[in-house]
Amino acid sequence: MVTNKVVKTTDSDAIYAAFLNKKGRMLADSILYHRPGLMSYFVEVSPEAFQPIIAHLHKFKLRKTIFIDEEVPKTHAVWSILAKDLEWRDRLLRNLLNQGDLGSAMSIYVDPRWELSIRVILPQGEEPPLKNLDLEWEEEGSQQLYDYLRWVHGLPEGQKEMPSEKQIPLEANMDHFSGINFQKGCYLGQELIARTHFRGELRKSIFALRSLHPYSPNYKQFIKAESGILIPEGLLDGLADIDDGGENLVDQNVLWEKEGKLHKTGTVLDGKNNIVLSMVRFEHLVENNFFRVGENSDLRWQVILPHWAQHKE
Repeated sequence: MVTNKVVKTTDSDAIYAAFLNKKGRMLADSILYHRPGLMSYFVEVSPEAFQPIIAHLHKFKLRKTIFIDEEVPKTHAVWSILAKDLEWRDRLLRNLLNQGDLGSAMSIYVDPRWELSIRVILPQGEEPPLKNLDLEWEEEGSQQLYDYLRWVHGLPEGQKEMPSEKQIPLEANMDHFSGINFQKGCYLGQELIARTHFRGELRKSIFALRSLHPYSPNYKQFIKAESGILIPEGLLDGLADIDDGGENLVDQNVLWEKEGKLHKTGTVLDGKNNIVLSMVRFEHLVENNFFRVGENSDLRWQVILPHWAQHKE
């Protein structure tokens, strides 16, 4: 039923995968967490996808002796903790694992998509015991910062950024975040995914774009997100002085600028401040080329390349 192999090797396993329809289009992205000591999994999906995925699971349950607990969102919550680099992530893991106050009620996982993220599942009303850790802590980040940094690394999440039955998982970069196993046997929608992958027919995928301002200290600096480093160099410089209302640009056309002409490359899926998320055609990923968001805007935008992407020669 999902794009990845669901094989338990340790109690701390988490698996990134997509549920597809029979045509290979995404119903929802998900993270499957093996529950320590139990023959069961937590399945995390976005709130918008919860009821459709419950119905999807029941459709294929048939006579299998499987219990689907629909009350889990009322009893448990998922937290994400971001580390600035891999060394800090490992320190966080060691300290969290040594916090005995919550005992077996707290489940800790390395995010299977993003090596700098730790996922913690707790009973509703509880918080990760961060304040008890013997580490230097900055002020807690917001959902906005979490989304902002995800996008920079090319990681979309949820149905707003991956609308149901509109994209295939390759266009959502899931192959770059260990969300697809191309050696897996038959699953719903596999034919299109395998054909696209092995024939190299993918033409576009999701990227973050950053607005460029002459008064920003690094507005000419090209930014590339490196693996193992949370915040790319130059990303936050001058950010406090810029607010381009990215959240108000959803559904606007993203236009590639070439020789004075504009060519549509995608549509804004989501945005915050000076970052928007959009599908971009690979043929438009040319170094030193720019984009515009909306036909009546003169503001230029530039793609932020994740570590797995490169410009077209």
